[in-house]
Amino acid sequence: MITTGQKRVPWSWAILITMPAFVLQLCESVSGNALTFTLRKFTEDPALITLIGSSAIFFNFLISPYICWKSDRVWTRLGRRRPFLILGSLGTAAGLLFIPMAPSLAWVIVPILIYHMFFEFAFWGPFEPLINEVVPVHQRGRTGAIKAVFHNLGTISFGLILIGQFDKVFLGGKLSGETMIYWIAAAFCVLIAMHFAFSVRETYAAPLPVTERFSPFSFARDLFGEFQWRMVYLLVFIQISLQAGLANLAPLLMTEQFHYTKATMGQLEALGNMSRVFLFLPIAGILTDRVDRIKLLLFGVTVSTLQPILYWGYIQFLAPGKIPPIPMIIFFDWLNAGADVMANISLAALFFDFIPRKRMGTVYAGMTFVRGLMKLLVVNGVGIWVKYYSRWLIADGKNDYSSGMLFLFSVGVFGVAMTLYVARQRKNGRLVEYGRMEAEEAPSFAIPNKEAVSV
Repeated sequence: MITTGQKRVPWSWAILITMPAFVLQLCESVSGNALTFTLRKFTEDPALITLIGSSAIFFNFLISPYICWKSDRVWTRLGRRRPFLILGSLGTAAGLLFIPMAPSLAWVIVPILIYHMFFEFAFWGPFEPLINEVVPVHQRGRTGAIKAVFHNLGTISFGLILIGQFDKVFLGGKLSGETMIYWIAAAFCVLIAMHFAFSVRETYAAPLPVTERFSPFSFARDLFGEFQWRMVYLLVFIQISLQAGLANLAPLLMTEQFHYTKATMGQLEALGNMSRVFLFLPIAGILTDRVDRIKLLLFGVTVSTLQPILYWGYIQFLAPGKIPPIPMIIFFDWLNAGADVMANISLAALFFDFIPRKRMGTVYAGMTFVRGLMKLLVVNGVGIWVKYYSRWLIADGKNDYSSGMLFLFSVGVFGVAMTLYVARQRKNGRLVEYGRMEAEEAPSFAIPNKEAVSV
């Protein structure tokens, strides 16, 4: 039984508590790839596709922050994080089940909203705080690498096995490949709900006192009132600058602009993630617990910023017919993969170096709010950029999806600037490593699970 609040945990616990990241990434791949092709059946407007595809992000900063904040202030028979994770996983499965059945664009929006709401409710809500309550500070860097392995296995499985089946039919035409993809992801969500219900136990931690009724003002004050937390949120902006991509337009770049098949696209994506798992992650996991995490972050952010502008330049000026051959696609993906892995693994541990245990849910609420807002701006910014760049500068009226890389470069420049600013604040002592200090001073938590004390 995995238990929170220990001074040191077996590595088997680190594996089991991060295992849901496989399902998280499988669902992310469904949103980024399968959902794109589902929406493409109903519309070809890139701005509309990214708007609907990014509906999860609305919930990321409207609902997930409140759930995280609330999870610091309750205690139930199941604990304080697990009830939300179980409900969120089951709701995600329900939304996935009905998406492929929708007959029109208007009807598909309803299950998409259900799916995205509960997905953000669970996986971008209390999941990360729960991991960091199980895993102590000195094991978080390597645990981050383990979690990233599961992330990448989710992408690899989707790319090698699932996305290539999208246009196929099974059972004599009774089951489409599109439907099978959504239903398999739904089944995994049900399994993860069972995992949270039966394999994890939260040791009692006194809820933060509720001194006044909830209000938007008090909520905002708890999340943004302290300089320390605002600096942590700058780290979130840096993370978004790393993860920023073409979102739902990336599959259309590969299939419509470069004219590769869905199966080839999935295989290339899987190959890129294999490089993350077997090459970059072992290096990053070791370095994160041994090297200054801010320096590792700065290196990764800088390289990640240069990648899209270099890739765009290659496509426009060097690629034959402006279609890069597969070896060059692999090269640029690996360049981005190495930088992203180094920076994201250091960030995964760095976030909670600055947050004490009793504030994990509250500060993570602010992190999800900022992450959701920034992702919403970046994802839809890419869609709007591509739409009007193509309308004004492309003569044949086709969408130039690769032009979105110019937008991503500008986002990355801000990410580099913010990394330098955060490093300076830590050096000046204004950004304090409360989480690391707490882990070095506090005894092990061994209080058994208690009956509900507040709801």
